[in-house]
Amino acid sequence: MIDQISTPWQGDWQSRLQVKLESLGYSNLEEYLFANPGIGYLKIADELKDANVAAIQLYGEHIRNASREGRLRQAARDCLSRFLVEHLKRGWGCGRHFPFRVASAFGDWKSILQHFMESDEKLVGRLDAVTEAIKASNPHEGWIPKSSDDPILRNAFDTAWPEDL
Repeated sequence: MIDQISTPWQGDWQSRLQVKLESLGYSNLEEYLFANPGIGYLKIADELKDANVAAIQLYGEHIRNASREGRLRQAARDCLSRFLVEHLKRGWGCGRHFPFRVASAFGDWKSILQHFMESDEKLVGRLDAVTEAIKASNPHEGWIPKSSDDPILRNAFDTAWPEDL
């Protein structure tokens, strides 16, 4: 059946994803993501290629599930760490394209959360505040979070988004 699906948008992608996760020994996407910290969604989609899912489906599912379970803040921090890893290949402040890459990481992160959460002003304010808190922390050159537990990310979220919405 998977062989007949030519794009991630055909058929029941959530069932394909669940079957793939279970075949790897995980009960759900969050469990898989927790076991694979600091890996971008594009790479995860590639690792789960037998399920034929797109990265946008993965982070949408991640955010939706976390929101339903009252863990949006935690998922947002994890999501941001993955976007930073994807976009800042050489780390914070490195490379002549750094300003574009960091803007892309923050922009992608914000737009995904706003889209999947049908954002309100409170969420938008928190996303902007987290972004500014990270910039204000002045990460050392080459910094890239290894996971959502990175001290710079934790401090930014503790300051700018102290409790779940």
